[in-house]
Amino acid sequence: MDVTEAERLIDYTTHSLTSEEAPSVGSVIPVLATVIPIDYSDGYGDTEQLIGELGELHKIAPGEEPAEDSFQDLWIKPVRFDEFGAKVKITKRDYEAIEGAAKLTNMVQRIVSSFQTNWMSQKEEAFVELYNKGPLSAGHEAFNATHKGYADSTGDKIYDSQQWFSTAHPLGYDSGTTLSNYNSSRAFSAANLATTRREFKKDIALTDRNRRIQHMPTHVFAPTELEDSVLTVLNSRLLPGGGNNDVNTNYQSLQPLFSPFLDDTDGWFLCRAGFGVDFFDSGNLIPRVYVEQTTESIVIEVKGLYGRRIRDWRHAIANNIAAA
Repeated sequence: MDVTEAERLIDYTTHSLTSEEAPSVGSVIPVLATVIPIDYSDGYGDTEQLIGELGELHKIAPGEEPAEDSFQDLWIKPVRFDEFGAKVKITKRDYEAIEGAAKLTNMVQRIVSSFQTNWMSQKEEAFVELYNKGPLSAGHEAFNATHKGYADSTGDKIYDSQQWFSTAHPLGYDSGTTLSNYNSSRAFSAANLATTRREFKKDIALTDRNRRIQHMPTHVFAPTELEDSVLTVLNSRLLPGGGNNDVNTNYQSLQPLFSPFLDDTDGWFLCRAGFGVDFFDSGNLIPRVYVEQTTESIVIEVKGLYGRRIRDWRHAIANNIAAA
């Protein structure tokens, strides 16, 4: 196969690669996060994001207008879009030795597919990094939305200037009251899970305007090292290890979710699915296949974008994880 034949294949191959759907088997991102599509027209990030809630609706008397609310109690936290890419070359000598266009097309497709598999894992690891770094008292770069043309005033912390998992989240701006979604030394057990479920549904179920909300956990999110313990607690009708036939109130109360990317082997999280965490995703890698004129090599280049943001810290309670 010569360079002319290789060039004729590029348009067709690139189109087929762009239109392919990549699988996301086992991903925790679509379970725990709100996934927001983005593309290169969205630039380096988004600075026009309001986080929080408005007030309650008030009864309207006949002939009156609705009461006017304001944005004064809403937080603002932008998001940074990070770009990733890679490329590989098939030399002229290599593709001239290939017999048939189908074999070259297959080689290009396999190269992009390999990159795509790595990209899915990278995004998964980046999302789970929020949980790994969320308890750090110093914050972490993963939460910093500074990007070209914008400086994030909260730096490595989330929108309320606290680390994500903190014992001092302010309830609104000026109330003086703080709430906690962090227990540094609460190991996983049936009793501790029941306690944390109550905290989730009552103690942190307040908005920044001090309004009670219906706030229910849906998942136990844990490292694979805790899989047996979590499954035992969630699937046992009676308290595991007990001799008095005591009822296990955790039975089938939550869904289990595990990730090999969680790096604290005995830390765990109680979460509400689809609430409080945004993951901005360009989707499949964007491939570009072309012939490099100077060397006549075929270049396969791929790029992708993602962004991460905590929209509401109440999404999860972290347990048994160090803050350092």
